[in-house]
Amino acid sequence: MNHRIYEDWLFDYLDPAGTMLEEQQSADLKRHLQTCPQCQDLSAALRKVEGELRRVPQAQPEPGFTMRWQARLQAEQALRHRRQSMAGLAFGVGIAFLLFGSLVILVLPWLAAPQVLFWTWLYRFFTLASYVDVLRDLLSPLLQAAVGALPVAGWVLAVGLVCELSVLWLVSFRLATNPRKV
Repeated sequence: MNHRIYEDWLFDYLDPAGTMLEEQQSADLKRHLQTCPQCQDLSAALRKVEGELRRVPQAQPEPGFTMRWQARLQAEQALRHRRQSMAGLAFGVGIAFLLFGSLVILVLPWLAAPQVLFWTWLYRFFTLASYVDVLRDLLSPLLQAAVGALPVAGWVLAVGLVCELSVLWLVSFRLATNPRKV
């Protein structure tokens, strides 16, 4: 006969914190215990062990254990915080040195010939100015045609719509960057 299910039920039946048996399972277990000497012995042994465990007094911690444990926990947390802070600082300083070194490597050729840097920036400025001039020449006829094609009421409506969208964007940006504190 398979006693496994009755043994499981027996553990559940004797364990007050465990799962409770249903009425049918409890009745089946009691009937089985009346007829099975092996499960009767197991039940008696379980009751004896449970009685011994309840009879033995629980071990109490030494006086001041909680205070010592909390002090040690705070010391460990402070040490961990110090280590993490030092690691973060070391990482930040390392990255700063790496970026500064990269900047020095990039700037070094310019320092050897500053006149090249001056002429390069002057060339870029005039190139940008010529691009703006060409863009103005291209967009000027288009803008004049658009002004003539759209009535004044349309321009007022367009400017109002752009202003409303700008305000909406600014409010959304402010709410996204400065959330309300609860």
